[in-house]
Amino acid sequence: MTPFSGPISSRNIRALVTAATVAVCSGIVGVLYYQRINSVPDEEYPLSGLSDDQLRKRISAQQEKAKKCGSLVAVPTTEQAVEGGWVRVAENLKWKPKGSSAIKRNPFLPPYEPGLCIGDLAETGHRLLLNKYAVMPGHLLVVTKLYFNQNDSLTWADFKAVHRVLQALGDRAVAFFNHGPESGFSQKHRHIQIIPDVEYPLKAAYKEGAQVGFKYATRPQASIEAVDSALKELGLSWSPNSSFNMLWTLDGPLVVIPRSRDATKDGGVGVNGIGFTGSLFVKSQAQLSVVKQQTILGVLREVGVRAKL
Repeated sequence: MTPFSGPISSRNIRALVTAATVAVCSGIVGVLYYQRINSVPDEEYPLSGLSDDQLRKRISAQQEKAKKCGSLVAVPTTEQAVEGGWVRVAENLKWKPKGSSAIKRNPFLPPYEPGLCIGDLAETGHRLLLNKYAVMPGHLLVVTKLYFNQNDSLTWADFKAVHRVLQALGDRAVAFFNHGPESGFSQKHRHIQIIPDVEYPLKAAYKEGAQVGFKYATRPQASIEAVDSALKELGLSWSPNSSFNMLWTLDGPLVVIPRSRDATKDGGVGVNGIGFTGSLFVKSQAQLSVVKQQTILGVLREVGVRAKL
């Protein structure tokens, strides 16, 4: 017998009315929340409470929005295998803004172009953005909401914010950070970059501690304590004049690589943190020829700090 079978008593009527009221109110609350969450500015869109799947869908939706609005510029490239890894070659540089006409403002602070801001990582004081000029698909930026200099020390909050995004993207996503004048960074506002899916030919070598011809230090997982320890091992510090790259994945390791220069002497092949995965980006066929001649590891040894093999 069900709770409401037989004669309908006043108690059963009250229970039915209560259940119906709760259902209606829950529906109204759900609709109002949906309307509110979709009406807030992108920079206030709360990401902290999303599931991993919801965060991935939010990233994808903003990518589509940014493409349709013309905010997102996918840099046309072709990919070639070169000894030691992979090289992405720019098909042309028409996508690049001219210095005189480029917007002279901080792109990591509001207002943002439509779709480029994915939302607010409020718990740590960060926002998640799309990189406007994406050499690799889905290139993300974790930026501080307030201005902090790129050459200052990272904090536990920076690592927590990045971990939240890596957790949603999975083990093939790579986070990297560029510090110092020779590291390959181009914006002074603190930002950590994430590539959702990238070839990482050197990951096994780093995990094994193999000799690759340039200095590096690894730690099992990323944290501010791990970075400080690795910097000490390499004789580096958070000084603004100290140049190094960091890269890490969800399953580790954290890798810290000291830098001696930001580009090769021959051909000016620029390298930032993602280059030390073994995947480089070049702007011309002439630069591709330099990489083919030197090999991936040859380029990394030149811009890193050489170590004995």
